[in-house]
Amino acid sequence: NPEWGFSLPYNLFKKLDKKGTYKINIESNFKKNKGFLQSEYLKKGKKKETYILIGHFDHPNQVNDGLAGVIAAYETIKRLKKIKTKYSYLAFASIEMIGSMYYLNKLKKKIKKIKEGLFLTFCGINSNIVYQKSFFENSLVDKIVENCFLPKKKNKSLYKHRQLIGNDENIFDSVGFNIPTGTLLRWPFKEYHTDLDNIKITKKEKIEEMISLNLKIINIIEKNNKYKALYKGVPCLSSNKIKLYLDPTKMSKKKNKVDSKLIKIITSNLTLDEKKYVSKNHSLLYGLMNNSVRMADGNFSVLDVARKSKLPFFLVLNYLNELKKKNLVRFLDEN
Repeated sequence: NPEWGFSLPYNLFKKLDKKGTYKINIESNFKKNKGFLQSEYLKKGKKKETYILIGHFDHPNQVNDGLAGVIAAYETIKRLKKIKTKYSYLAFASIEMIGSMYYLNKLKKKIKKIKEGLFLTFCGINSNIVYQKSFFENSLVDKIVENCFLPKKKNKSLYKHRQLIGNDENIFDSVGFNIPTGTLLRWPFKEYHTDLDNIKITKKEKIEEMISLNLKIINIIEKNNKYKALYKGVPCLSSNKIKLYLDPTKMSKKKNKVDSKLIKIITSNLTLDEKKYVSKNHSLLYGLMNNSVRMADGNFSVLDVARKSKLPFFLVLNYLNELKKKNLVRFLDEN
């Protein structure tokens, strides 16, 4: 268990006397005026508050650690360019750890605008997408990803901060900078830190899947508004005028049919996995109805209701939009 080590070309390694003792002389110098390559790609929004997607490119001849993450981050920003957004979004790439530390120290005014970060890595391999939470495990992105992962097995998709690996998220999410930053990655990664991390194991469709998830996370950030009731007490959602009552699966020991038209509306833009999840757990819809009318005091957001109801964000948003159409609630801070 060596405390440190370094790699050599394999042909040179074969020539070494394995039982020999070696003294290591590392010749290095630091020229502070030379600088090094860093890159950022900004999508301005209505507000200056910014969410940052982070990648690094310091591993020679390795594709997924972490060039594929840089590609996923920058392509995400590129696809936002023609869309009006409430918040600003920034992709950043540099040398691992040292680059992020330099960036944050150098651009102190800019980083005050950064609300949260998301580090992307191992994007193109053939493993499932998993998530490592921010250090305190309570960031908005933590909560959004957990909601996106509802159809997945929690113990195989959600991990603690740096539980699997550590990268630049630890610099952004550190004392003094305090930018909550999680990590979106694919795992397991048997080719990690080897020359087998090459273009042959990198699949374009896997990177595309990561980009799609990034865009979904951003879409939720954009639409996660608080909402407020235009009523007092409890509205009669089962009335013929409103028709937004969601039956429980069982009442008085009798199964009731759920309003199929309403269910079709509120599940219309869910993924197939999310629809299967709702179908298996459709007793949760009764809780959604109760939570929606009770949490409408202006202090809770769509995501707050989704988390309490254990239901996909966009199903909850669709239901609240139906309440809005009936003039029962209004959204705060909409675009």
